[in-house]
Order: sequence, then structure tokens, then C-alpha cells
Amino acid sequence: MKNKELKSFKDLSVWQKAADLAVLVYKITDKFPRSELYGIINQMRRAVISISSNLAEGFKRVHKKEKLQFYNVAYSSASELESQIEISKKLGFLQENDYQDLILLVVEVSKMINGLIKSLNSKSYILNSQKDGYLMIELIIAIVIIVVGILSIIGFLSKSLSINRVISSQFTANYLAMEGIEIVKNIIDANVIDCLDGKGPWNKQGFSGVTKCYEIDYQDSKIPGLTSTSCPDGSNNPLLFDSSNGLYSYDSGVSTRFFRTIQIAPLSNDEIQINSIIKWRTRGGGSFSIDLEDHFFNWLCNN
Repeated sequence: MKNKELKSFKDLSVWQKAADLAVLVYKITDKFPRSELYGIINQMRRAVISISSNLAEGFKRVHKKEKLQFYNVAYSSASELESQIEISKKLGFLQENDYQDLILLVVEVSKMINGLIKSLNSKSYILNSQKDGYLMIELIIAIVIIVVGILSIIGFLSKSLSINRVISSQFTANYLAMEGIEIVKNIIDANVIDCLDGKGPWNKQGFSGVTKCYEIDYQDSKIPGLTSTSCPDGSNNPLLFDSSNGLYSYDSGVSTRFFRTIQIAPLSNDEIQINSIIKWRTRGGGSFSIDLEDHFFNWLCNN
């Protein structure tokens, strides 16, 4: 024969016995001296009510640990009541028959609560009426935690990749800016050497002495042969990268996101300012630029 399904705390045999015990305590303590109304009468009634109340609350709890907590309180309250019954007898407040009725019932209730606690400790216990809802809540929470975790990881990886792309682009832009300065230095050195060899003052061969902007790559060797561009907007032609030799130029290779403008500004007959400006855009549309500045002295050839 199958056990009756427990749908309410009132279906618990131990709660039914505890309720009977409460009724009995109230009836018998009604015979106690009125002077004990706020003394042992009140204590016994609070203890007996605590038994049934904690049994009811423990029944409604879902987690095993919480159930045990309330059932243990009920068990302790039963022991408290048993002690109060013994004291009442010693004080002469209880007739022998009332004492026997109370002590037998409180001992029986204590044994039943102890059995309930042992039974609960021996198995995983969730009320059938609550199991499906409890498991569904656990499932939803687990799914939410997993989704949040996955989204956090994706967000972190995406941000990391984005940062890596920015750092990589900045590294390349720094290199291209330094290359631009170095190319201008090489051009100035080469032209000064030509001038000293009697080939004429290079600075007067197509270089007017005012601020100008140019597109320069490693193949350029003379100022007059440079491709000029607008100032201060700069070049509209992207640098091309040739993977076969690892060089950037304007002649061959795959188009890059980098635009380089070399701005040359004579400050005096003894000093020239070079700005190597790199501009680029990221995939997200962000605009970046690097402006590397250098100064060269004794740059004129007066032969």
C-alpha cells in the first residue's frame, strides 16, 4: 500500500500529535494558580505552540538544511515542555492523571520528531508539490549564470581583440612615422653630399623655402622629385605594403589603412623642421594620428 502523499503540514502525524498536545496543555494549565499566568503557564504554552509552529514552517521549506533547522527547534521545544511539566508536578500544580497524560504525549511527540529528523537526514527530501517548481527555478538560474558567463567571456575577448588591434596599429604607425623622418634625413644627407661634390645647391632646385607637404617613401632621393600634397590636410593616398620585401611605398603592394604626410618647414637658414604625420581609421570608425617631429640644422648648401 502506497503512503499517502503529504500535501500540507496537517498531513504530518507528528504535527497532529503536537496539536493535540497544545490543546491538552492549554486545558490543564487553565487549572494552575492564577499567579502563574505570566510564569510557568505562559512558558508551557509558548513551548507547546513552538513545537507545532516549527513543524509547520519546516514542512514548507524546500532545502533540507532549512527543514532540519526548524524540526530541531521543534524537538528542543518539546524537551523544554517536558522539563516544565516535571517542574509543575514538583510544584504541586499537576494532578497525577494530568501529569501522566502530558508526559506520555510529549514523549511520544519528541520521539516522532526525532524520527522525522533521522528520516530527513537519510535522504534527499523535497516535497513533490514543490519539486518541479524548485527544479525549474534552479534550471533558470543555471541558464542565466551560463549565459552571463558566456557573454562576459565574449565581451572580454572582443575588447581584448579590439585593444590588440589598436596597439598593433599604433606600433605600425610609429614605425611609419619614424621611417618618414629617416627618409627625409637620408634625402638631406644625399643632397648635401651632391652639393659638396659640385652638383649645385639642392635647396634651390625646386624647394622654395616655404612650408610644404609631401608623400615620401624609401625610393625617393631628391627634394625636387618628391610628390607634393596639400597642407595641412595631408595625403589622400594610402601607403601600400609589399609582403615580398616588407616595405611600404606608393607604387606596389596591398593598400593599408595608413596615410603618411611629410611636412617640411624651414625655420631659418640654419634650421629645418620635419613633421612625419600618420593618420588611420580603425574598423569601428575611430580616427587616430601620430605626429613625429624632428629638427635638422646646417641644412643649406651654399655652393
